[in-house]
Amino acid sequence: MSREALPQRRHSEVFDYQTQRGFDYTVTVGFYDDGRPGEVFLDAGKAGTDVQVLARDSAVLISLLLQYGCPISHMRSAISREADGAPQGEVGYILDVIEELRP
Repeated sequence: MSREALPQRRHSEVFDYQTQRGFDYTVTVGFYDDGRPGEVFLDAGKAGTDVQVLARDSAVLISLLLQYGCPISHMRSAISREADGAPQGEVGYILDVIEELRP
C-alpha cells in the first residue's frame, strides 16, 4: 500500500471547539480533489505544552491513516467511546466531525 499525496492546492475547512475539560482547539481539515479528507491539523494553544504536543501528534497520525487509505469508520470504531456512542476524547470528536464533512 502506498501513501496518496495531496494536491499542492486544496480545499480546507477550519473549525474551533472546546472540550468539556476546558481545552480550546482549532482543527483544519484538508481535502483531496474528490472531497475525501486527507489531512488534519490540530492546534491546542501554547506551543510545547503536553496538550499541544498530543494534539499535533494525533493530527499527524490521523493524516497518515487517511493518506494510506484507512477508512474513517475504522478509526472511529477503534477509539474510546461512552456507552451512548459519544467519543471520550478529542480524537474521537475530530473523527466524528470529519465524517460529517465528507460529501
